[in-house]
Amino acid sequence: MAPFPPTIKTIGLFSLSGVVDTERLERALARLSAWGIHPVLPRMAPPLPYLSGTDEERIRMFYEVLDNPQVDALMALRGGYGVTRILDDLDWERIRQRDIPIIGYSDVTAFLMAAWKNGCTKLFHGPMLCSTFGYPDEDKETAQAANISANALRECLSGNPFPTLPGTKLEALKPGTATGPVLPMNFTLLRSLIGTPHLPSLDNTILLVEDVDEAAYSVDRMLAQLKSAGILQKLAGLLFGQFTDGEHPELLPELFMHYAQFVNGPVAAGFPVGHDKPVTSVHFGTIMTVDVSETAVNLRPQN
Repeated sequence: MAPFPPTIKTIGLFSLSGVVDTERLERALARLSAWGIHPVLPRMAPPLPYLSGTDEERIRMFYEVLDNPQVDALMALRGGYGVTRILDDLDWERIRQRDIPIIGYSDVTAFLMAAWKNGCTKLFHGPMLCSTFGYPDEDKETAQAANISANALRECLSGNPFPTLPGTKLEALKPGTATGPVLPMNFTLLRSLIGTPHLPSLDNTILLVEDVDEAAYSVDRMLAQLKSAGILQKLAGLLFGQFTDGEHPELLPELFMHYAQFVNGPVAAGFPVGHDKPVTSVHFGTIMTVDVSETAVNLRPQN
């Protein structure tokens, strides 16, 4: 089943970050077609060693699909690195006026955060085409995870701002209740925005952080920076997603518990958001109430 509701029939694909793998792209495009989704690719730029094109070319490719009137939604091809190089040069009024869903995670979360600050509302922390749907046919385990992720994205785009996944076990770290916009962010990208005009105030927000390939000491350093910057103390709540493939993951629960004490509101861990598989999708900036007791974690959207 397609990862998009029936109202979305044509997907514009963009690459603001790393080089796109041709084989993964071909497999993912074939899946879109099999689902009855029409993909629209921009004229791809010559890739650089770790970028899908020059800054100017990546912006050009993005606008090419953004401005296409046939496109119903935009999805990133992959993450990597590159978004923070071009945030200063994007036309946020142009993006806001187009007003269609934009989907991505990892490096793309820097774009989502800046777009949210600039008044965009149809932003979704969710799968990227090649990263999630470019798996080989014989990879049954990844295929199953991709189907779960696709179902969550379709549910999110259809109005459920934070779908739950089967078997998810959330951990209460600090009891409390808070209401605010949920901002799902890659932790490294969040840090890269501190001190720039692209980071909105995080006061009274519910921050959801995740990362990949970061050792426990690096996660510690990120949390210490948020504390020293006074950000942790002003959050409405803090949620920890997936921290995948980092050294000494056994140290993370203690780190999370240590820094939870500096958050005035509820803190919880175990959310299936990040670089592991499967993942859920989140409507970026949606207003949620997070209720954490000693033994349970509940999220309720506020309409």
